[in-house]
Amino acid sequence: MIQPITDFQSWLAGQTITRKIDSLVLHHTYRPTTSQYDGAATTEAIRKYHLSKGWRDIGYHVLVGPDGRIWPGRLLDWTGAHALVEKPDMLKLFGSTSYLNTFSVGVCAIGDYDSEEPSALLVAVLREVLPALAQRFGIGEERLFFHRQVSATACPGKNFDPDTVRSWLKPEPAIAAWAADSWRWAQTKGLIFGEPNSPVDRQALAAVLYRYDRVKA
Repeated sequence: MIQPITDFQSWLAGQTITRKIDSLVLHHTYRPTTSQYDGAATTEAIRKYHLSKGWRDIGYHVLVGPDGRIWPGRLLDWTGAHALVEKPDMLKLFGSTSYLNTFSVGVCAIGDYDSEEPSALLVAVLREVLPALAQRFGIGEERLFFHRQVSATACPGKNFDPDTVRSWLKPEPAIAAWAADSWRWAQTKGLIFGEPNSPVDRQALAAVLYRYDRVKA
């Protein structure tokens, strides 16, 4: 049975990588949806389905559940099976349909994010996973692609915004040590977004209080 990754930074540091990696590709599963997600049973079902297609393992390298748990897919050192480059403009850029499978890490959010909103936990964990991968392989925000950019698909869903996701790869503004735990807690709870040093007006304060009331309920 597949086991979740409990410390992504340590897990990533322990991976042996010999292939060139210069890009990240974000996906969603579409099916299963978030309501169909069942932890390890779901990731095992994805693995069995991908093996039935003749693949050597799950097509993606890393999966993140709506509960925020991180699941390993195929080895990071293996070529992926998640993003054929099919659109003519992107094929011209990459020069091969297999470029991204060969030189990228495929990260998949479990759920249907065309019709479902990503959970606060999922977003918080993606904000850890994607920058960690980008830092490990020296990848800039311009090399983070959505599956739909290269193939005829809606993946990873309309409820992920490319500019927002790419902004996660930018260096984080400094957070005062006394506020670090509180900031991480508020982000995990979905209470606050944006830059930690941005000023708070009355509208933003009202939004935070409203979200807090919903979390308590």
